[in-house]
Amino acid sequence: MASLVERARMRILRTGTSNKGVPRKSQVFRGTNKGFTLLELLVVITIISIVIGLVMPRFFDIGGETLKAEARRLAGIIRYTYDTAVAQKRQYSLLIDIDKDRWKISGGDDVEEGRLRDDVKIEDIIVPSRGKIKEGEVAMTFTPLGLNEPLEIHLKEDKGQYSLIFNPYTGRVKVLEGYVE
Repeated sequence: MASLVERARMRILRTGTSNKGVPRKSQVFRGTNKGFTLLELLVVITIISIVIGLVMPRFFDIGGETLKAEARRLAGIIRYTYDTAVAQKRQYSLLIDIDKDRWKISGGDDVEEGRLRDDVKIEDIIVPSRGKIKEGEVAMTFTPLGLNEPLEIHLKEDKGQYSLIFNPYTGRVKVLEGYVE
C-alpha cells in the first residue's frame, strides 16, 4: 500500500505542482523595478498642477482681479463685523488704518487683524459725520443695531479703482468699479 501512496505523490510532483525550481515573486522582480508606475506619475503631476494653480495667480495679475478680490474681501469683513455685532448683541469695532492698509476687528475677547495686498491701497474713507479721510485711522463701531451712518471706502491700484458703499440699514456692502461717491 505504501508504494501506491508514494506513486501518487510522485505523479503529483511530476505534473508540476511542486514548488522546486520555480522562482518566487520577490526573486522575479528583484532588481527589475527601476521605473515609476502610471499611477505614481499621475499623482505627482496632479500635485504639481494644484500647486502651480494656487501660486501663479499671485505672480501674474490678469486684468485687475487682485483689486476686485481685495474689494470683495474687505466688503466681506465689513459685513461679517455687522452680522456678528447684531447676532451676538455685542459691540464690535472695525479699525481701518489708511496709511498701513490694515484692518482690525475687536469686540470682547475676539480680535482679528489683516491687511490688504501690497499693490492695493486705501485711497480714502468717507463718513458723513467726519467727511473725507485720506490718512490715519478710522474706527467704526457696530452695535447690536448696526452702524449708525453710511460708509464709503475707495480702494486703488495701478489698474483701477473700486468703491465699497455700506448701507447701515440693511448691512449690505456694494462693490462698484471706479471711484463712486
